[in-house]
Amino acid sequence: MQFKRGPSSSQMARVVMSITTAIYVTIPVYAVAVLLYRRGAKDDADIAGAFVLAGLLVGLTAYDYQRTRRHRADMDVPFALVQLLLGIAVVTFVNLGGGGDPGTYRILYLLPLVVAAVMGDLTMISTVWAVSLACLGYVVFRQSGHQVDTTAWTVIVDGAAWGSAAVAMHVAAQRFLAGTAAAEAVAQLATVADRLERWPEGLAPCMPLIARALDAERALILAGSAGSALEPVGTYPPGAGVHPALATGAARALDGDRIIDNGELVFIPRRTASGLDVVIVTRQAAHHRVRFDMAVTVSQLIAGIVDRASLIGSLRELAMTDPLTGLPNRRSMFESLDRFVAIAARNAEPFSVAMVDLDHFKDYNDRFGHQAGDRILRELGAAFATGIRHQDLVARYGGEEFCVLMPGTTADGAATLFDHLRRQDTVAVTEGVSFSAGLAQWDGHETPDELLARADAALYRAKGRGRDRVETAA
Repeated sequence: MQFKRGPSSSQMARVVMSITTAIYVTIPVYAVAVLLYRRGAKDDADIAGAFVLAGLLVGLTAYDYQRTRRHRADMDVPFALVQLLLGIAVVTFVNLGGGGDPGTYRILYLLPLVVAAVMGDLTMISTVWAVSLACLGYVVFRQSGHQVDTTAWTVIVDGAAWGSAAVAMHVAAQRFLAGTAAAEAVAQLATVADRLERWPEGLAPCMPLIARALDAERALILAGSAGSALEPVGTYPPGAGVHPALATGAARALDGDRIIDNGELVFIPRRTASGLDVVIVTRQAAHHRVRFDMAVTVSQLIAGIVDRASLIGSLRELAMTDPLTGLPNRRSMFESLDRFVAIAARNAEPFSVAMVDLDHFKDYNDRFGHQAGDRILRELGAAFATGIRHQDLVARYGGEEFCVLMPGTTADGAATLFDHLRRQDTVAVTEGVSFSAGLAQWDGHETPDELLARADAALYRAKGRGRDRVETAA
């Protein structure tokens, strides 16, 4: 079958399933009604066979309908084919037992063929078509008194008409269902995109929706800052390989600012307001062409994700950064502190914290003004940031206080570092502003707040012992 029930199926597909279920039930009901109406001329064996098969078809249809609705299960192709063949058998027995002119009820053979054309693939359509014609030929052959020419003419004419109609109906149904599935995928993509806050980490749930919306076997998103090389940021199926030559086609699409379809690959470019270039690359299934209006819509949604993530990232950075020094602020420091303690516990590594406070900073502000004080804070924050390792973190704790987190560092190592920092030739030192520091090494059990409290207590001890010194917590 061409579509399945479940999270990926569309509401329209479920409607079509309900219609075909109704057709399954209609065949035996209509057959029984005909047999009862034409009860004057009938074959008891054929009538009995029609009733038995009609009851079996109704039972199987009810079971399948409940199974698929309750469990949202995939459509079972062999089971569906059995239902269709049962429908053909019911029609055959109705023709044989109901009497009348040859092929009186042959229109009923169209119902299973309609179901196969709408729900199945070409293999199923061919099977149902061939079985229907064989049964129709047998019925006509018997009812016409074994006239071969009448039978052959009926099979040829009806076979050609039914086959062409079934194929045309199949193509129309598949296009309709594909368009409906694509529209649903775009709607779901818009819903998901509206919740994404990170680029490109949040792309994973979008990739299958992009492939469905563009009716593609594979989908890839390349992105990069304007003028820079494009890098893959999302693939469908997950982990699919990326050929380096794709970047060339993507660059051409960006340069021309147009969609490129080379018959196998489609390149859909988009330049975002946040300065990022994005190209969606898809590999289309055989005989499936991308809809340009859908491609434009999907690229606009992806651009919206990029711009939204960029805005949220900027706001998050503002919320986590001290505006004066450009260092992480207190909120950011506490998030990192929790993470560093967890890493130290997992890896059984040392971890130290330093609380730093400028000495007599209020007197300096009163004497030289707040602008001079701000300059000292910026210069000293920059000196701390350049004097520590890349894995360490220095944050402005508040006022003239700084906090430094040092994973993988013992208290003795931290003391050596801050003694070195105190002796550096900085603007603060030049203008007579010193600092005191309190150090604490995580004991392996305490909470982050308790560790910070010990470092703060060591800082106050350094202040009480004359300032311009480093003290380590017991």
